[in-house]
Amino acid sequence: MIKFIQNLAQLVYKSDWRMDNQIRFIRSQSSHA
Repeated sequence: MIKFIQNLAQLVYKSDWRMDNQIRFIRSQSSHA
C-alpha cells in the first residue's frame, strides 16, 4: 500500500514538473513574440 502511494506521489510530482516546464516554455515564447 505504501509503495502504491509512493508511486502515485512520484507520478503527480512528475506531471506537475512537466506542466511547470510547459508553462515556462509558453511564457518564454510569448515574451519573445
